Amino acid sequence: MSKARELIRQFLLVVLLVAVWIFLWDTVTITHVVTGVIVAILTTRLFYLPPVELPARFNVFHFLYLLGWFIVSMIHGSLHVAWVAVRPKPVNPGSVIAVELHTRSDLLTTLVGQISGLIPGTFVTEIDRAHSVLYLHVLNCNTPETIEANLQQTRKIEILLIKAMGSPHDIEVMNDYLVSEGKEPILKSWSLSNRRRRS
Repeated sequence: MSKARELIRQFLLVVLLVAVWIFLWDTVTITHVVTGVIVAILTTRLFYLPPVELPARFNVFHFLYLLGWFIVSMIHGSLHVAWVAVRPKPVNPGSVIAVELHTRSDLLTTLVGQISGLIPGTFVTEIDRAHSVLYLHVLNCNTPETIEANLQQTRKIEILLIKAMGSPHDIEVMNDYLVSEGKEPILKSWSLSNRRRRS
C-alpha cells in the first residue's frame, strides 16, 4: 500500500512540474507537454528535491472559486497594464514588496508565487523558503495605498489556496491571524476558539 502511495505521489509531482514548465512557456503545445514530462522525470531522478507534502484535503467548491477569482484578476491586471502603457502621463516607479505568508507548506508557497506572478503587473523576484516570504516586484506601485492593495491581493491568494487545499494546521494559523486582526476566520470549524477549547 505504501509503495502504491509513493508511486501516486511521484506521478502527481511529475504532473505538477509539467504544469510549472507549461506556465513558464506560457503556451500549451504537444512539444511543451512532452519536453515538460522529460524535464520533470530527469529533474526528479537526477537532482535532490525536498519532499513535497501533497494536500491532505481538497475542496472542489473553494478551488473553483479560486479559479474564477484568478481569471477575473488576470483580466483586471491585463487592463491595468494596458492602461499604464497607453495613458499620457509617465509610469510611476514600481516597488519590491515582501509578503510573509502564514503557511509553511512548500507546495502552497510555490502556488501563491505562481498565481501572483501570472497576474499581469506582478513578478516574483525571490522566495525565502525558510521564512515563507515572497518578494514581489509590482508595476506602477509607489504609494502606501497601492502597496497595501498588492499585499492584500497576495494575502487573498493565500487564503483562497488554504480554503481549497490547506491542511488543518494552515487553516488554524490563518484563523489565528484573522482573529487577531478582528476579522472572521476562513473556516469556522478550525476557529481559534475551537482550538483553545480542545487544548
